[in-house]
Parts: sequence; structure tokens; C-alpha cells
Amino acid sequence: MVPYTPAPLSTRTFRNVILAGLFVALSGCQTSPQAIQEDEIGATEPPGSGYPSLPGPSAEQAQGNPAQPDTEFLHTVITGLVAAQRNQPETALEYISRAALQSRNRGLAKESVRMAMDNQEFQQAIDLSRLLEPFGPDDYLTAVSIARAHFRLGETGPGLVLLADLAEKCNREHGYIFQAIAESLTSTESPDLSGLWREVVESRPDNAALQLTTAFVSARQNQPQQYVERLNRVLELEPDWEFPATLLLVQLRYGNDDDSAGEGRTAAGGSVSQFAMEHLGTHPGHLRFRLQFARHLIENGDMEPALEQLDIALDMDPDSLEALFATGAIYFEKGDLIHSQDYFIRYLQLDPDNDRARIYLSDIEYRQGNYTAASNYLHGVASRPYYLDAQIRLATILAKLHEVDTGIRHLRQIDAASDEDQVRLILQQDLLFREDDRYAQSKQVLDEGLKQFPDHPDLLYNRGLVTAKLNRLDLHERDMRKLIEIEPDNAHAYNAFGYVLADKTDRLEEAMALIKKANALLPDNPFILDSMGWVHFRLGNTRKAIEYLMLALDARQDAEIAAHLGEVLWVTGNREEARKIWEKGIEWDPGNGILKQTIERLSQ
Repeated sequence: MVPYTPAPLSTRTFRNVILAGLFVALSGCQTSPQAIQEDEIGATEPPGSGYPSLPGPSAEQAQGNPAQPDTEFLHTVITGLVAAQRNQPETALEYISRAALQSRNRGLAKESVRMAMDNQEFQQAIDLSRLLEPFGPDDYLTAVSIARAHFRLGETGPGLVLLADLAEKCNREHGYIFQAIAESLTSTESPDLSGLWREVVESRPDNAALQLTTAFVSARQNQPQQYVERLNRVLELEPDWEFPATLLLVQLRYGNDDDSAGEGRTAAGGSVSQFAMEHLGTHPGHLRFRLQFARHLIENGDMEPALEQLDIALDMDPDSLEALFATGAIYFEKGDLIHSQDYFIRYLQLDPDNDRARIYLSDIEYRQGNYTAASNYLHGVASRPYYLDAQIRLATILAKLHEVDTGIRHLRQIDAASDEDQVRLILQQDLLFREDDRYAQSKQVLDEGLKQFPDHPDLLYNRGLVTAKLNRLDLHERDMRKLIEIEPDNAHAYNAFGYVLADKTDRLEEAMALIKKANALLPDNPFILDSMGWVHFRLGNTRKAIEYLMLALDARQDAEIAAHLGEVLWVTGNREEARKIWEKGIEWDPGNGILKQTIERLSQ
């Protein structure tokens, strides 16, 4: 059996779809010793950077003096901002620092420190930072910059003292602060200070915050075993601290397979799930940890246990966007559209601008035959990552509501932002034509596409499917051989070529070799198992044919597989069982043409 094109509506698998939009607040836990990205280090984003608004009252004004900034002061600020916009950094620093010193405005002070660091005026940055002392929570990243300024000036002691103080007093869940400290200690712009830092930490071995910072240092130095050891030490000191426990869970899931610390097992030899359940048994209120565990279960395909964890999470926080999205996506995959719809509606009420939820709700309405409601959700999708998905879906709905040509016209008026987007639009036109049995127009669209993108695998594959339908086996063979040359490990190419040879020619031994190659590359794939059953049937090996076709049907409830299995059962005399299989196929896909043709042909 030849599967349909990799659907142009989405290039992600179901689990990736769930996880792509899932657990926004968990990004802080996805720390890997091999590479820690800036958006992966804390559950809370760092305070926004950028130009400050016009300054508010100074410290003295805030205590009761309502005096407004004078014209000269405003002129100084505006001159500095304009210089920055004109890429005149020295002038910008001069004026913004002057305004900061004059007003003692914290926003201007932070901006002047940033400008001084950018200009490598490290002593000036340190001097300006005194306007912020004592550093408050919104100033912590600026404080890390000041430590780096000390390091660049060779003043190791003051820098280390500042970082140690910062690690101790910052918010315990602000992972980005610990990461920023670790980055400053291992930066290539100054000597590696990690050894001196560890000496500081070893002098205070019972300080959990310093131990956690050192864990991040180990992560940046790609030392997974030391990273895990430090996290375990943190939890020994403070077993109720959720953030390091969540980091440890993530490391156990994604750790380096070449190191014992990253083999998905705890120091005591337990599995990730065992570690997670033991932790939740003593800390049931750790919501972020629970959500991360649910993510682990989803990635492993354990959907029912994942739902159990998500249900508990929603009992703890009914407005958890992460739990609502994941639960809705799992129910969608299970085919429980009513529950899925309920969770995504709740999600959208909390986050009205979320286009992922709109697309899911549109798909739910589409599956229920509510095409107008489905299109209404799509009209609200405007963000760039999802706009094309929405427009492609809208074209499919227009084809259902009106006619295929209406959907085609819609696709042709979309401006593609990239070559890959253009290919997706071509593939969707091909799909609409094929579903309407207009194979000549489908081939024409693909011919034009391959003029633009001569070696694109998806276009070659789809044209191969179309030429097989048109009984142009010479063209089918040409495209499939070219595709195999481009992608020698493309199991679907071998399968499609082999199936067509088995179904339409007497080159059965060649077909068998191709399908065996596909099965070796992609074992247990239902489409390939179906092809294997079909070539055995064509060779007269009916017992083997039934065996493979039943395996295929067990793996996927598909009308075309049902057609094939029913036909083999029919010709071997088991007609009652054949009818039962066909009835199931009709239930799964009432409009399937191959199934209808098979039943009509054999019933005559």
C-alpha cells in the first residue's frame, strides 16, 4: 500500500505537536550539559531590556517632591536615545549616563550600565552601577554584568563576591540568574574562573544556592556527571526545592548516553518514572515537576499515565495553560473530540490570542463536519508561525463548502514566505486534485513545481503516486528511482515503487525485493506491511498474505488495508470474514474509492 503524501498541513508528529506548544513555564528546566540555551534556564523570563520610558521621579521625588523633570534634562535623555538609534554609541552613553547621574532614575541607570558594557567602558559601568545599590530583583542581570566588568579589569575578588551574594539572594525559581552567573564564570572573554568559584563554594559546602550555580557551571563545561552530582547535593541540602529536582528529572531524561549520569536512571539505579513518582509522593504540590513528568510520559507514548498527571495538575491549578493544552491534544489524538474541544476552549479563554489552540479547535470542527465553524477559527489566525497552516486548512474547507477549484484559487493567492512554504502550497494543490480524482491536473501542478525544485523529495514522491494512478509506469519508475538515488534510505520510496510493481506488473520478485528493503528500513510500518501482504498475495502465498495484512490492520485501522485483507479472504473462500472486514473499512472511511471498487468487483 502506498501512503498519502506526508501531509502538508503539518510537518510535525503528534507528540511533537503536543510538546511544541507545551509547558511554556517548563523551559527553565530543559538544561543540558551539552548546550544550555538562554531561554532554557528559568521558569520566569528575565526583565525586559531595551530603552527605558521617559524617566519618572527621582529617589527624592518618589519620597514626596512632585517636581517634574526640566526641559534641559529631557533634552539630555532624548539626545542620548536619538544617538543610540543613529548607531552613535559613545554619544549615547555620554548623554544617558549624564541623565542617570542627574536624576538617579533606575531605568536610566540600568541603560547606562548596559551602554558602558557594550562600549567596553568597564570602570564606568561599575561606577554607574552604584546608582542601583543595593541591587533589587529587577537589577540582578545588571549585577552579573558588573561582575563581568570586574573580571575584565582583572578584579577577580570583587566579581566573585558579587556573584556569590547574588546567587544567595536571588529568587530560587529564577533559573536564568543562575545560568547568567555560570556563563560569566566560563565566558571566553575572560580567564576561566570556574576553579576559583569552586574554591568559594567548597568553603561554604552547605549553601544550596552556590551548589546549584556550580551545577550550571558543570553543565556549561559539558560535565554531566558532575552536573548530576551537584544537583543531588542541592537536594540533600534542600529536599523541598522544586527547581533543582525538576532539573534533575530533565537530565535523567535527556542526559548524555555515553555517561552513566545520563542513562535515564538515578544514582540508586531507579528509572526516570520511579524517581518522579517517589519525588511526587513526598512533594505532591510540585506542579512544575509534575508537568515535566507528564511531558516525559507523553514523549514515551504513555498517554494514559500522562493524563493522570495532567488531571492532578489541573486540580492544583485549573488555569494551567500547559496542562490544558497537553490534555486537549491527547484527547484529540485519542479521537475524543468532545473532551478535546472542552480543554482547548478553556485554553483559548485564558489565552485568546493563541493560534495553536485555534487550529486545534478548527480541526475538531472540521472532523465533525462543521466547516463554517472550522473556518471561523482559522480566520482569527494571524501569527506568522501558524498563518500558512491556517490558510492551507482554509483551502481544504473551501473545497468542501464549495468546490475544489475554490480551494485551489485560495492556495494560489497566498504569498509564500520561503521555498519550503511554496512546496507546501504545491503539495496541497496536488492533494486537493487527487482527492477529487483529477490526476491530470495534479500531475500538471507537480510538473510545474518540479521545474522550480527539481530534486525535492516530496514533489518527486507525489508525482510518482500520480503517474501510477495514470498508469504511466515509465514515469513512475523514473521518479522513484531518482528519489531513491537522492534519498537511499527513504523507506516510503522503496515501498511505493514495490507496491506499484506488485499491483500493476508481473515484476513480482523485483517488487518483493523493494518492499523487503522498505521493511528493513522501517520495520512494522502498517503501509509497508500491507504492501508485503499484497505482493505475497500476487505471488500466490495466501497464508503469508493474510498474516502480513492482519498485522497491518492491527497497526492501523485503514480502509485500503481492509480492502486488501478482505480480497484475500474472499478469494480463499472466507467470504463472511471478508464482509466483516469490509464493513469495518466502510465505518472507518465511508468514501474510500479503493474499498468501494474492491467490493463491487468481487461481488459481481
